[in-house]
Amino acid sequence: MVAVRRKLLTAQKMRKIYRRVKSVCLSVCLSVCLCKVDTILFIPHPPPSPQPSPRGRGREGQGEREYQ
Repeated sequence: MVAVRRKLLTAQKMRKIYRRVKSVCLSVCLSVCLCKVDTILFIPHPPPSPQPSPRGRGREGQGEREYQ
């Protein structure tokens, strides 16, 4: 019976440790996700830069049509 109790105690300790680790991992993941969202919201310069390039290409295409 003593061995069984020890196993139960170790299982409970492992569960507590697992919960702590899980909470820490969740907090880290949340902080990383928030940082990524903040960079996307507060630094909108990199995302729009690819958008004007197709427009520029479109203008170039129109110019080529005019030359033809």
